[in-house]
Amino acid sequence: MLHFFTRLQFINQMQTLVLLTFNYGVFLDFAKKLSILFKMKKHKLFRFLLLMEVNQLLRFSDFIASPYFNTNKRVMALGQYIVEYMKTASIDYISHETLFKVTFPGEPYQDNKLRAMLSIVTKLAEEFLVAEHVKANSAVKQQLLLQSTRLIDDAKLYQGQLNKSYEMQQQSNYRDIDYYFAHHQVEEANYNFAVKNKDKDIGKSLTNMLGNLDLYYLSKRLKYSCESINRRNILGEDQGYMDLTLISDLLNHHELNLPPVALIYRQILFLFEEEEHTDHFYKLIDLLRQYDPLFTRDELKVMYGYAMNYCIRKINAGKSVFLQEIFNLYKTLLEQDIIFEGRYISQWDYKNIVTTGLRLNDIEWTAGFVTKYKTMLHPDVRENAYAYNYANLSYFKRDYEITMQLLQQVEFTNDSYLLSSRSLLLKSYYELEEYELLNSQSEAFKLYLRRNKQLPDYQKSLYKNMIKYIVKLSRYKASGQKVPDKLKLAITQQQDIADLTWLRNKLSELD
Repeated sequence: MLHFFTRLQFINQMQTLVLLTFNYGVFLDFAKKLSILFKMKKHKLFRFLLLMEVNQLLRFSDFIASPYFNTNKRVMALGQYIVEYMKTASIDYISHETLFKVTFPGEPYQDNKLRAMLSIVTKLAEEFLVAEHVKANSAVKQQLLLQSTRLIDDAKLYQGQLNKSYEMQQQSNYRDIDYYFAHHQVEEANYNFAVKNKDKDIGKSLTNMLGNLDLYYLSKRLKYSCESINRRNILGEDQGYMDLTLISDLLNHHELNLPPVALIYRQILFLFEEEEHTDHFYKLIDLLRQYDPLFTRDELKVMYGYAMNYCIRKINAGKSVFLQEIFNLYKTLLEQDIIFEGRYISQWDYKNIVTTGLRLNDIEWTAGFVTKYKTMLHPDVRENAYAYNYANLSYFKRDYEITMQLLQQVEFTNDSYLLSSRSLLLKSYYELEEYELLNSQSEAFKLYLRRNKQLPDYQKSLYKNMIKYIVKLSRYKASGQKVPDKLKLAITQQQDIADLTWLRNKLSELD
């Protein structure tokens, strides 16, 4: 991996310069090296190479050495030197002068000549990444072969490759949008072959090609219509492409043979169009369970994401039954490994799953999840995410002292952790009847909300209301007085309160 100066390294180097009593020559040399580092980091070639794993870098070295792709020995020397450097990272930085000496040994440095060589290596890196993609994707390879202008001149050979393409289509485990695109390309190749050979089945080939094109277009159009509506609902964007009347005739025409991917995205659209009809949600879940083996993990993550967003909207609207539904969806995503991003589970999915399990009072399952999936969090966030979520679990187990100890270990890497941690701390003080600490922490929390310019106003309002009502309830709890009806009504009827369910539970305990 290529090493560049971090901010800390920069500060340390500057401190060293101070200790050298601002030796001007040393300073200029350091500044020159630092400038080179930043230039190299921004260079397109190094950005390409940083995308590659070590094994890919080694293959790229072989790629450069292949006379089919490159016959320029200077380019080969430059590229292989850089690959070796990237692979070992055995030096702190690499200078333009060093690269020039490798490429043009014995010649005086000329920046334009080096840049020309770097440009050639960059183009080779682009070609290599394309070759890697083709190599890893047999369907793409087969499609490119059928598009070869020379292959179609040999009818027998071309027909054999067409048959092979159809076999590959049939053997594919997936029936996602990419499948229908690839199938369309095969049908188009078949049609072009029939036209060239004046085949008597040209009409049949054309019909098959157009029919499959319809299915591909419908599936793609429905998918991105869902995304368009979703962005409008969340961000207020309106691209003007959400009107489906243009494809309504196509949908009706293919109603009896719509592919599962189109059925699912059409069902997701029903969630947006008729959100009050919960039957659309349950029909979507049935479709996903029926057809999920036909889709890649990435596609399923998108599809299930819409179902989960629907649950969240319903939960926010007070439909508590959907808390169990989203919990069931999380379990499905875990069981089928859909939720993972590479090898890791997102810290936010981890947190949401724990929060949902605890709200449903499924303490035993949630405790097992917190421990089991800790090692599946990315190392950079693992301890922090674990500390907060174990603190949350401890609160629900009434281990309030442990909760507060763990919260002290949580680093507030963003507003989400800070808001959740402070809320949890207030609730712990309430349960322990530490009213002075609760009041002082409430004031600090309100000050934070007032000064934070990044939080949306609606989010500030949620937490301000929570603070207001928890302080009021604590006063009645401490005094033993009856909670007035006006306060009961406010907590019972008002919706824009963070931790509303908890507050209502505490209210019922005081009755």
